[in-house]
Amino acid sequence: MFDSERIRSGWQREVEAYNALLSGLDQTTAQQAVRPDGWSSQAIIAHVAAASRALIRLAGAGAAPTMTVVERDAWNDRRRDDDETRPLAEIAAYWQRASNEVTVALASVSADAAAQPAAIPWLPEVKTQGDALRVVVLHARMHRQEIEQGLKSMGDAAGHDA
Repeated sequence: MFDSERIRSGWQREVEAYNALLSGLDQTTAQQAVRPDGWSSQAIIAHVAAASRALIRLAGAGAAPTMTVVERDAWNDRRRDDDETRPLAEIAAYWQRASNEVTVALASVSADAAAQPAAIPWLPEVKTQGDALRVVVLHARMHRQEIEQGLKSMGDAAGHDA
C-alpha cells in the first residue's frame, strides 16, 4: 500500500539535506570529483534535480505524463557536461525550482493516483505512480550519500596530505 506521508516526509528530509549540502559548498569544492568516474557534487545535485522532475513527469504524478522517453545514459552525460562548469549559484537555484516542483507534485498525490499504472523503461520494477515516487526519494538519497561520502573522503585525503 502506498504511504503518501512517508514519501512526502522522505522527500522533505532529502530537500533539507541537499539544502544543507549546498549551503556548505563553495564553487571550487562543488566542482571537484566526489566519485571515481569524475562526477562532482554540483553535477550530481543538478542530476538529482533534473531526474526527480523527469521521474515525476514520466510517472504522471500530479498531472498527465509530459515527458518523452529519452536515452538515459546520453541524457545524463549531456547534463553532466553542461552542469560541471555552471556557477554553483545556478545549480542551487535550479535545485530550488526542481525540488519545489517535486514537493508540489507530491502534495497532490492521493492513494488512488499512486495506484495508477506508470512505467519507467529502465526500471521495469516500477508498475505504479507510487513505485515511481519511491524511486524519486531513493534516487535522491543514494546520490546524497555519494556526495557526503565523497566530500568526507576529500577531507580525509586533505588531512593526510598536510
